[in-house]
Amino acid sequence: FKRIIVVTNQQGIGKGLMGEPDLQAIHHTLQVDIAQKGGKIDAIYYCPHLASTHCSCRKPKTGMALQAQNQFPDIDFKHAILVGDSLTDLQMGAQLGMQNCLLLGKSEYISEHYFNVACLNLWEFYHVLSKKFTTK
Repeated sequence: FKRIIVVTNQQGIGKGLMGEPDLQAIHHTLQVDIAQKGGKIDAIYYCPHLASTHCSCRKPKTGMALQAQNQFPDIDFKHAILVGDSLTDLQMGAQLGMQNCLLLGKSEYISEHYFNVACLNLWEFYHVLSKKFTTK
């Protein structure tokens, strides 16, 4: 992939369960661990707001994805793949015309309308990527 971007709702900050420095430490550890294994994350965007605030950045709204596109103008959502485990993830991807992969595991029902492929985990996604997705 040319870019790997993480967008994550983190209302634990809004609830006071953790602070932004705590989340930044988690993100830093994630990036270091992935880099040590030869991978990369180009950027991480998070929404700290409570769901009840109806902000423009909280998924399923597209604010974080648009922030990423602003920082990386070469991002073309029509040629992007969203990997997510919740309906709000997939709704954001669908709004932007992305191809969506549902990571299975949560108990919520998600209509097949919202995803192109479903995988048990990222390892399976890696193996089916070339078979299921095209980036024309």
